[in-house]
Amino acid sequence: MKKSMLIVASVLWVAAMLAGCGPAATPVPTAVPPAVPTAVPVVCPTAAPTAVPLVCPTAATAVAPTLVTVIGKIKASPYSLTEDIITAHTTELQYHDPWVGTSGSDVMEKGILLKDLITLVSPKKSAKTIALIGSDGNEYDIPIADAQQYNIMLVHWVSGTVLDATTGGPVKVAYPADATTYTSDSWAWWVTVIIFK
Repeated sequence: MKKSMLIVASVLWVAAMLAGCGPAATPVPTAVPPAVPTAVPVVCPTAAPTAVPLVCPTAATAVAPTLVTVIGKIKASPYSLTEDIITAHTTELQYHDPWVGTSGSDVMEKGILLKDLITLVSPKKSAKTIALIGSDGNEYDIPIADAQQYNIMLVHWVSGTVLDATTGGPVKVAYPADATTYTSDSWAWWVTVIIFK
């Protein structure tokens, strides 16, 4: 009887200790690129000090899915471009999209400008070209100088709607009217990989 009382008391004590577990602590800064979230185990607060602190079980950190993987001559390769990152650096501009309607249409497109992506990934000085690669295998090269000069956009929303596979998503490219060297055939769809070369 004493043994079963001791077991019940021990189980209740452990349950009480685990019930005091709080929310996850602030992540400790690491050398991991900012696009890769980290989680830190949380030490459970206890009613009485113990020789070994109890580690609370924590819920898995939600990680936003990668829309585009950026690799090549950049500071931290690979870099995961997620919807959260695009939202944090979003720009909305009107473009004449040659693939909307029968002969193109002026539409509001929203995403991240290539010049802002350049700032985020810090390409090496030897990088001169940005290669956009679609899930269809097509590759479109843009000189970094053009990306810095023109408002070339990695589009994730058109007229407020998230792009899907039928509309070129998850990400497609839009060129402003002043970037006259880029024809309608340059508008890459289904971009999933970007390589700084």
